[in-house]
Amino acid sequence: LADFTRAIALDEKDAWTIMQRGETYRKMDKYEEALADFTRAIALDEKYVWRRGLTYQGMGKHAEALADFTRAIALDEKDAWTIMQRGETYRKMDKYEEALADFTGAIALDEKYDWAIASRGETYRLMGKYEEALADYCDAIKLDPEDAVSLMGLAACYRKLGQTAEYEQQIELARPLLAEESEYSRACFAAIAGETDEALALLRKALENGDEDMEWVGRDPDFDWIRDDPRFTALLEGMDAPLREG
Repeated sequence: LADFTRAIALDEKDAWTIMQRGETYRKMDKYEEALADFTRAIALDEKYVWRRGLTYQGMGKHAEALADFTRAIALDEKDAWTIMQRGETYRKMDKYEEALADFTGAIALDEKYDWAIASRGETYRLMGKYEEALADYCDAIKLDPEDAVSLMGLAACYRKLGQTAEYEQQIELARPLLAEESEYSRACFAAIAGETDEALALLRKALENGDEDMEWVGRDPDFDWIRDDPRFTALLEGMDAPLREG
């Protein structure tokens, strides 16, 4: 950071170095400083606009992220990564049809783009279109057999569809891959796997660590199976409730 600042003092119109300092700030979660640098870099070279969009996305400022990603796509209509990121932003705004269109567009540009395929599957699952979600999750897993998130999503779809044998198979495939994931991801897995006590305990730790915002937790389909548990409701309301019954 200090070296970038020194370099910028020597050449205040060096967009690349200003951008690099912004990236450093972003990785330090110093979003306001990052935004200032990215805005300054964009004024010198518009191609850096997607970096500001990514910063806005990290801040939960979806409308601003959407505008920047759209501006970046106008500069390069074949940039599958930015199209996918705009799709992610649409999905976080609950604009599912727009998200599907962007994920499909990204896949059309790169048919092996496993992240875009998995994200489209996740969008279908949020829409309750489990058969379509299954197809995308399966395609994503073919490209990356150790994609724990897609394996978990696949298990959730099979459970929703009442396909017990397939559900149990995916749970066992996903379990070792989730072992090193975040507490929030493990809470999601435990909920899908029917391990309610474990899911609640992990979710409490994740919320205490600020891993996810309460609004999303309240809607996350991974918790559909524990949503009616009074302990889940109490946890979202910030109440002290025992995580084990009895």
